[in-house]
Amino acid sequence: MSCQFKAGQSILEVILALAIFALFAATMVSLILGSFEALGRGGDYLAAAVLADEALEAARSIRDGAWNELTVNQSAATSTSGEWQFTGEGTDEQIGKFHRLLTFSLVCRGGAAQIVTCPAGAVDLHSRAVKVVVGWTTPVGTAAAVERQTMFTNWDSRDWLQTDWSGGGGQVVWSDETQYESDDGKVDIGPAGELRLRQIPPVWSLFTDTGAQTWNDVWLFSTTDGFVVGSGGNIRRWNGSSWSAIPSGTGRNLNAIYCSSASSCFAVGGSGQIVRWDGTAWSLNQDTGAQTWNDVFMISATDGFVVGSGGSLRRWNGSSWSAIPSGTGQNLNAIYCLSASDCWTVGASGVILRWNGSVWSVYSPLPTGQNLFGLFILTSSDGWSVGGSGNILRLSGGGYEMAGSLISSAFDMGDPSPVQIIEWDEQVPVCSPACTIKFQIRVADDQPGLAGTPWSLPEFTVSRGTLINQSYNGKRWVQYRVQLAGDGASTSILNEVRINYK
Repeated sequence: MSCQFKAGQSILEVILALAIFALFAATMVSLILGSFEALGRGGDYLAAAVLADEALEAARSIRDGAWNELTVNQSAATSTSGEWQFTGEGTDEQIGKFHRLLTFSLVCRGGAAQIVTCPAGAVDLHSRAVKVVVGWTTPVGTAAAVERQTMFTNWDSRDWLQTDWSGGGGQVVWSDETQYESDDGKVDIGPAGELRLRQIPPVWSLFTDTGAQTWNDVWLFSTTDGFVVGSGGNIRRWNGSSWSAIPSGTGRNLNAIYCSSASSCFAVGGSGQIVRWDGTAWSLNQDTGAQTWNDVFMISATDGFVVGSGGSLRRWNGSSWSAIPSGTGQNLNAIYCLSASDCWTVGASGVILRWNGSVWSVYSPLPTGQNLFGLFILTSSDGWSVGGSGNILRLSGGGYEMAGSLISSAFDMGDPSPVQIIEWDEQVPVCSPACTIKFQIRVADDQPGLAGTPWSLPEFTVSRGTLINQSYNGKRWVQYRVQLAGDGASTSILNEVRINYK
């Protein structure tokens, strides 16, 4: 009995031992398999990190080659002939089990140059945000990803800076910022630090010939209302298109006219006669005797001019008349001032003088050789002068050229380089039609090659900066053409040009 009991107990112990061993073995197998899976997932993360870092380095390599290559929003990168290149907008990559996505986004900055969320602030053309995401599916069906983010800047570049064109032009290699190659004669390069449309001087031309009488003076209330007075008491009224005869109230020569309003005018003439206009008719007002000076104009109570024979000219200072040089010996018969720094006077043999606030200078060329006796100026570019043989002269035009262009000197970047960004400082008034400043560039391997190279299209119109197309990269010489357009009354002003290159 005792031997059989021991044998049964041994079998039970064996069964229990086997069960325990099986449980232990299953646990160990699970642990080992889990370790292998964890090891595999760690390898995937490591591989994904390498792929993400590779994409960043590829983008950085492209950036180092030319900043203006970073114009894509999303693109894969591939190595061709040892150089990284983007494969095209909207492309990505599937590398084995891994999906790699490389994206770029704009960087905007506030007034203190701090980074702000776009579209607030201004776009920083010299910065670009970069993001790489490498994703895959794990063996157990879950999604995993490695992400990298950074910011690229256009740090390794230079600027061709030009702020002054007043040094003149010529076919020369660019050596300092005052040089330029040529212009079309319609831009003004004189003022230091500015490029603007050339101001057109006003032009005198013969408007009409009314006959044998001599006209001595003229007064206009507006562009459609005024008088001329002359020999034999002749007076004519301007209606905006023609001069019509009107009774004067005297048969004496009338030499000068001055109106304080449309209903109060005085005309003075031979034998000291003065006639007056009351808004309806002219009539004799007073006979004062002889006169010494031919004309007078008062700018204010303490400033004015008188003009007379032999080029005599005096200026009133509020207490006395002091002689000042006129620049001519011809009789001066009429004077008109727009301000203390802008006056005209006319006289014998068609002489015309202009006052700029400091000196009188002779206008040239003279539009007539006839004696001029009357003058009225509406604006700096609109006026009338009347004289012998029925001559009526008109001052018109002025303002600015409607359009003009300038071609810069050729600039040597030192070696084949990318031309990356063009930007400039400008002052653009409100005009009709619009006042504008537009740029174009051209590049070549050498300076002579620029002459036969077409200008870039489309034109650059955004002063705060534009990325230049990559097709202009890889040349050594660069040149720009700037075109200014205005409305004749105003001009855009260019203050500084910056062309960024590697």
